[in-house]
Amino acid sequence: MPLFLTIQTTYQDIQIALCKANVITDVVIIDKMNATKQLVSTLDALLNAHHCSLRDLTFIAANAGPGPFTTLRTVLANVNGLRYATNIPLVGLHGLAAFADEHKDPQWPCSVYLFNAFAKDVYYALDYQGTVATMHYQNIYRLLDELQMHTIYPIRFLGNGATLYQNLISERFGSNAFIPAEAPLFCSMKHLALRSLQQWQLQQYQSSPLMPLYLKNHEVKSA
Repeated sequence: MPLFLTIQTTYQDIQIALCKANVITDVVIIDKMNATKQLVSTLDALLNAHHCSLRDLTFIAANAGPGPFTTLRTVLANVNGLRYATNIPLVGLHGLAAFADEHKDPQWPCSVYLFNAFAKDVYYALDYQGTVATMHYQNIYRLLDELQMHTIYPIRFLGNGATLYQNLISERFGSNAFIPAEAPLFCSMKHLALRSLQQWQLQQYQSSPLMPLYLKNHEVKSA
């Protein structure tokens, strides 16, 4: 049975799950502000608590984005460092694709999954009746303009971007927009762990470093 770690970067914290096959054994959470100094030590403490080490892991999976630029780079730099030290295979997870897959519902004619991309931009995935057609980033005002012109109604909005721009969405779409009262903000660890295992079983892993999935160019990347 594969033993592996799944690491999730959210907008507030970093979640690390120790998984055995399709079961999450334990989850630890650290504040994203402490990622640089605490990630490796927290990971080590998690493994020690379950009487195992990096040598016992089959692979490490990490949410490679999109997400907050600095936190994402910090997490992946640490994961890649572990790969260099141990030669452990890595599985890169597309966080937005995983979120869309977790919450797909063909009963909705259109679902829009939004993550905050900052500076009035959002990462988005458009889902038409359970099939994701587009994933990219866009200015929130332009995206809503395009949705008004080209999308069938009603529209379901999920993700932390939907919560962030809830008032704007409601102003534009009125009763044609549905945002759950407790809308999920990002992919659950349970679903990420499941996708990690599935990708491993399909041999969708790599021995080379994981690169961030930004979807949009950060000013540092563009320089």
